[in-house]
Amino acid sequence: VVAISTRVNYWVRRVGIQVSSTRSNEERKRDSRAMADSTPTQEEGTAPPEAAAGTETAEAGAEDNAPASEEVKLVVKNLSYDTTEQTIRDQFAAFGNVIDVFLPTDRYSGRSRGFGFVTLSNKAEADAAIASMDQTELDGRTIKVVESKPKGERESYGGGTGGGARGGGGGTTKL
Repeated sequence: VVAISTRVNYWVRRVGIQVSSTRSNEERKRDSRAMADSTPTQEEGTAPPEAAAGTETAEAGAEDNAPASEEVKLVVKNLSYDTTEQTIRDQFAAFGNVIDVFLPTDRYSGRSRGFGFVTLSNKAEADAAIASMDQTELDGRTIKVVESKPKGERESYGGGTGGGARGGGGGTTKL
């Protein structure tokens, strides 16, 4: 974990994003401990202890193993430079439990970069927030709210390599 956080901190400094989150270090440590302390997964081929008791308890155990609602991260684009984390938290709290708000800031000027991230408790809350907040006005700007996509799923906008040397002709020139 230390090596990963060191690498992340290196890239955060290199790219120029200052991390300013409303979650305290204690909350982050508590969350990481809770994930580490969660029950270990069953090895393949072994049945959970409830399954040996009978079919009724096996069905109840299957319900307990159902995946919990996962947190959903939203991207809020076209924010005013004056918009604060608290303003965003207050706006999105109407749709459910706001887990985290992150506004990247410019390394040199310290001001907001004009976009941010909001993490909500589950998909239903996120969908309600997108439906209500997308294309609305916040601090004098029309914002766009979409679900954040992992890096591999983002659209490519072209670009790529520069194309190498540009030839300078050759041969003879007519006068």
